[in-house]
Amino acid sequence: MSWGPLASSHASAHQTLGMEVCRRQGRLVVTRFEVTPHVLPRGHEQVFTAPMLWNPQEQWMQAEDLKALGQMPFHREKTRRRLELWREYLQWKEKLVKEQQIKVPYLAWSWVDTHRLVFFIKGPVPGPRGLVGQELGATPPEEKEDTGVVDPARKSRRRSADAVALGEVEKVGPLSTYNTPALQRWEGVRKDNAPQGQLILLLDEDVAERLQQKEGLIPEQGVLVSSLGGDLAPLLNQRQAIQRLQNSQGFCPRLADFLFTATSASVPTAPAPEWVALPGTRALNQGQVEAVTKALAAPDLCLIQGPPGTGKTTVIAELCLRVTAEGGRVLVASQTNLAVDNALSRLADRPNIRRLRLGNADKVDEDFKDFLAEHVVDRWFATIAEACTERIDETDRLESAQVRTRQGLEQLRHSLKDHEASHAAWTRLEERLTEARHSQGAAYRQVQRAQEQRDATHHHAELLRSLQAWADGSGGPPTVPETFSLPELDELVREVRADLSPEDPVRTRGGLQLLDAVGSRDGTLEPLRRLMAEGRRLCEEGVPGAAQDELTALRAQRDRLARSEDEAETLQLPALNRRIKQLQGEEWAGFTKQLDLLALRCWGAPIPLCVQHLTDALRPNVQLLQQLDALERLIAHTEAACARSQQARRTLSSVLGTRSGEAVARAEEAVRALRTAEVARGHLQAESKGLRDDQRARQQEVDAARERWSEAWRALHPAMDPPPPVPSSTAFEAAAQQVRTAQQAAAPHLLRRKQWHEVQHEWRERLGQASDSDRDQLQSLYVRHANVVGMTCNEAGKKQHFQAPDFRPFDMVIIDEVSKATPTELIMPMMLGRKVVLVGDHRQLPPMFREREASFAEAQAEGGIEPAIFRKYQRLVTASLFQELFEAAPPELRAMLWVQYRMHPQVMDAVNEFYGGRLQPGASPGDANPRQTLDRQRQHHLRIPDDHGGLFLEPHQHLLWVDSSKDARDRPHWEEQRGTSKVNRLEVELVMATLRRLNDALLERGYGQCVELRVEPPDAGMPLRDFVRYRLARPHEATLDDLFAEKRIRIQGRSRKPEDSVQRGDLVNVDARRQIGVITFYGAQLKALREAIDRKRSELDALEVRANTVDRFQGMERPIIIASLVRSARGNLGEFVRQFQRINVGFSRAQELLVIVGAADTFKRALIELPPLEQAGAQVAPEQKAVYERILGIATRAGGRRHARQVLS
Repeated sequence: MSWGPLASSHASAHQTLGMEVCRRQGRLVVTRFEVTPHVLPRGHEQVFTAPMLWNPQEQWMQAEDLKALGQMPFHREKTRRRLELWREYLQWKEKLVKEQQIKVPYLAWSWVDTHRLVFFIKGPVPGPRGLVGQELGATPPEEKEDTGVVDPARKSRRRSADAVALGEVEKVGPLSTYNTPALQRWEGVRKDNAPQGQLILLLDEDVAERLQQKEGLIPEQGVLVSSLGGDLAPLLNQRQAIQRLQNSQGFCPRLADFLFTATSASVPTAPAPEWVALPGTRALNQGQVEAVTKALAAPDLCLIQGPPGTGKTTVIAELCLRVTAEGGRVLVASQTNLAVDNALSRLADRPNIRRLRLGNADKVDEDFKDFLAEHVVDRWFATIAEACTERIDETDRLESAQVRTRQGLEQLRHSLKDHEASHAAWTRLEERLTEARHSQGAAYRQVQRAQEQRDATHHHAELLRSLQAWADGSGGPPTVPETFSLPELDELVREVRADLSPEDPVRTRGGLQLLDAVGSRDGTLEPLRRLMAEGRRLCEEGVPGAAQDELTALRAQRDRLARSEDEAETLQLPALNRRIKQLQGEEWAGFTKQLDLLALRCWGAPIPLCVQHLTDALRPNVQLLQQLDALERLIAHTEAACARSQQARRTLSSVLGTRSGEAVARAEEAVRALRTAEVARGHLQAESKGLRDDQRARQQEVDAARERWSEAWRALHPAMDPPPPVPSSTAFEAAAQQVRTAQQAAAPHLLRRKQWHEVQHEWRERLGQASDSDRDQLQSLYVRHANVVGMTCNEAGKKQHFQAPDFRPFDMVIIDEVSKATPTELIMPMMLGRKVVLVGDHRQLPPMFREREASFAEAQAEGGIEPAIFRKYQRLVTASLFQELFEAAPPELRAMLWVQYRMHPQVMDAVNEFYGGRLQPGASPGDANPRQTLDRQRQHHLRIPDDHGGLFLEPHQHLLWVDSSKDARDRPHWEEQRGTSKVNRLEVELVMATLRRLNDALLERGYGQCVELRVEPPDAGMPLRDFVRYRLARPHEATLDDLFAEKRIRIQGRSRKPEDSVQRGDLVNVDARRQIGVITFYGAQLKALREAIDRKRSELDALEVRANTVDRFQGMERPIIIASLVRSARGNLGEFVRQFQRINVGFSRAQELLVIVGAADTFKRALIELPPLEQAGAQVAPEQKAVYERILGIATRAGGRRHARQVLS
């Protein structure tokens, strides 16, 4: 025996206790022991763990040995102390239940409406307090013997656990007249025991639904019982569980070690094996794989934290499959029936999975009752029959596949022959088409040359006509290309250029430009000669008349002033010089101006040099006569050239007339040649088109043959390689060889299947003909060998389970939603197996200390409960054991799930405020954009207008905050106090207005009331989805998807798949209402909401509205959630809305749309205490965060903030 501070395993012990033992009276008794240094176990030794009971009363040891043994450390001391506190709490609660329990006998009962029952009671109502607000349940009446004395044994067997939980007392008083019809139905009861009053119960919605679906749950006569702390039976079971744990009577040997100390749990020593997915199971994400791997590897304890929607149930189902695949048994337990049923339903129907549901059948949903003991054999038979059918069908499919393979191989052969023939024809056409392309190319080139020749001759003729027109003087000079050559024109140009003066600027011009420039000078030569005469006169005679006299006088005066020494006279010289120049230049300036204009007109720019000298002179003089002579010679040359040019144009006109006629004839010949070439090209084009059409037809035959080849190739066997792009004999031989090899390999397997074929047929038939006795025998066998058992934690504490003679411990116990359970509730299932897996989320609601909000507060006020005891046990109960264990557990024993699949990403963003932003959107494995995929999967498809021309809701908005700070007239609105609770009437109006808008929008999408549809003969055999679509006036496809996903369409009361066929006479129940949850934090607000919803329920025919407190909604989910926050106050907020777990649970129930109705002005200043996600070592103080303000910001950024004036008309 090893012990020490870390004596959780042999390897970590500090010392070893050697013992001498003997067996006496069925026990292993220690007669002597000796403390020795710790040594590792030897090859012939075995290491095991077992509790040691020290009984000093039995003297099997020496006194000194007993004394030394008593001084050894007790490593379970912490567990003992903690359990002692829980034992005290259970005793206190049991006493409280007995003292405060109220019993009200009733003589009859009746429905008031869909959510209320009236009970007729006799005599005064017993109990220390009034009944209004208390929760009651109904039990059968007390049974008495003839003596009138109650049988104690029978009374002890009738326990409060048999009570049917109903709801809270709404009213107690005298009989009302509206209950007269109900009283008449119990006339016989009234004669003997006339009721003295009535008691009206307001039912929880799930209770009302269950009572309406199943009759006989409430006894016709009985007792209404009320318990402040709960039933006695669970308390007794929990106390017995503590005693069994301390006596080591459980099957988890080290449970007492790690129950409150996760560090004492054993850590796996071997590395985890490589993950291999089980065939036929859904793919897991990386976090789920890690969680399953750690749970399988853990020796005795593993903890899995899973925030809302992260697939905890999927992990549980995977663990069940893997443990049962190894021959093990699994217990799935939880605080709620719904969690157990969901886990069992996730396990696919497999013959090796034998599911069993233990517990009260009335609390099991209709869809899950197949797992109850009285129905499991039929379900198992159906599962086995389906497996037989699958194997029979598989054998038939294999035989058909072999036939299809042979046929496919023959089709492959024919398609290869067709392809070869078609491809050969195509090849011949391709050769002819290639020749045609060459001929067509030559024809195209011939046409191109003919076109070029036609264009060239036409252009040449046009050019000759233009030249002739110019030569005749009827047109301007045309543009002559450099390649144009006319010898006569060149000779004439040379003669004209020879007559020109060397100084003539146009000598450098060529061709037509020279002749045209010289010929155009004829009109300017005569004016130049007259101007020359005037210039000679000016140079020879000077300035004429009076101007000459004035000039002489001015020159004499200038000479005198130049000799004067008078400064004033000297200053007159500049003006005198200007006047002299003026007189000299006026006449000459007029001459030079006319000369410049005539020279430019005649010779162009630049003007001849002699003209430049004359125009540059300021006044005439005799030296300029030489320039005039040069000008005279230039004019003479120009006159001769002009005459020569005119003669040349007449000569050229005659030559061009002859040449133009010849060019026209050549142009006409070119046109005729072009037409001939185009005709030849047309014939070749037609021939090529015909060849291409033939080739396209052959190509289609080739493609069709290839397609038949590919289809035949793929039909041979799905595992074959992809078909080669081009059929070939080599590929065909390879395919044929592959088919022969596959058929040879499958032949033995098919032979074995055919040998069992008839047996399976007979087995399937016999399963459908099993007798009742066969079923009874198989039921007991099935129950005894069930390998996946589901029950609640309280059910696990009943003795009939673990004290049964044939009870075998489970290899793994999985407890879901463990955060809501207390340690005494957890140990009841934990002791039934060898390994424990705890699955929960300590950031959701902890265990509840009370079922109702005001009960304990009222009891304290009346002195029924001491405040100190109340606070002590409240802290004890509401502390989360899962959180304590998870934060202390080593990494090898804990896993966290962060990928969520439930909420739309916008809703997830709001909930992520409680998880440090670590939640991630989930989709199928390998999805590149899971957020976008989840957005598409969680669409509500609603577009709802408001009453002011805007939109209340758009399809892209999935998070709304309806601000209740002010009413419809923008006046501040405050909450109201109702006893110990609170109510907000404005938020009730806003919730109802939101429900009305949602109802109208959902009606447009095909949602509606509950209907029953009988399948008529013409509709028999139709797929269920098509049948519903046809009978419901064609709702939206997304609406049908929702109805099937939420199991709102049933046949004979059972949910079915969309592809299942309907049969004649089937009764199809379609609940086409959209599920909406209305959540609040206060009982008074819940009552106000329920009353408002009940008044308008007939108008909300497209909705199934379930209103409840956040505590009752944990573990549920709804497509649409409306959360009423209630508080609108100037001071601090209440404890309820400051507990982040409550907010987290309330908001995370929504799948597609979350509508928060709350006073933004109040909640923006509210701070929430958020502890860190993971605590290592020392405790870290919670962080104060403005969570509501951040969530309001998320809604505002998405355009989802609304005010009361926008919602209310």
